[in-house]
Amino acid sequence: MNFSEMLLTEKEICTCQACGKPKEPSIKELLKEFFQQQSAKSVQEELWRCFIAALGSSDMDNWTAFERSSLAFLYEKLTEFIIQLEIIHLKTLDVK
Repeated sequence: MNFSEMLLTEKEICTCQACGKPKEPSIKELLKEFFQQQSAKSVQEELWRCFIAALGSSDMDNWTAFERSSLAFLYEKLTEFIIQLEIIHLKTLDVK
């Protein structure tokens, strides 16, 4: 399953046994589930395709230099973010 398919997949919601309300998964559970389906590299590649598609879009002609540089900054920070999340995930695997 790729990143786009993962976003479209409905996730079964866990409920709290005590109150019956939906229970939010822990960060560790979220990272585990995410990185079972994806690697940081595959997410980076998907972000790159989105970035290039945005730059090549005719809508980009109306963007200012600041808006284009902001998009580049966002791409850079998102790729750094996903790498750091993968590192955190790998560290949680080491901790028992």
